[in-house]
Amino acid sequence: MADKPIPGASEGSWGTDLNTFLDVSLADDGKIRDGAVLEAATEAADGDRTVADAAFVKANGYPSINGTPTAVTTKYLTGTLDADASTDVAHGVTAANILHVSASVADGSGDFWVTDVNVDSATAIDSQRFGLTYGTSAIKFRNVGTAFQGQAFIVKIDHK
Repeated sequence: MADKPIPGASEGSWGTDLNTFLDVSLADDGKIRDGAVLEAATEAADGDRTVADAAFVKANGYPSINGTPTAVTTKYLTGTLDADASTDVAHGVTAANILHVSASVADGSGDFWVTDVNVDSATAIDSQRFGLTYGTSAIKFRNVGTAFQGQAFIVKIDHK
């Protein structure tokens, strides 16, 4: 493995050291070499990774959904809920391709609450609940409690 040149310690060889270091990841044309950014993967991405290892996908194909290799894309929608108990947000995704939908909604105090907040009916606090569904063209917030009405939201849609 090439070492980075060290200011003051690479006197007389600094340029050569730098080129040797850069040659590890850059091709002669200056573009990133194949495999320089992501090493070949030997196992699927684990919970600590935020992005699936591209080398794993290249070597093993996309993750399997119902036995079919499937590329999964994530779309985020942000905005403000209406000042009443329901809000529809156009999603622009073919509904049959949606794999998962989740949402977070602010409660006005700086906290965000997660999808389908429903308090046990015995201790129901109507102001602190909302439901989430989706249809062919929109994400639908329903039964939105007063604590969430008019507040910011973030929706995450995983789709193929």
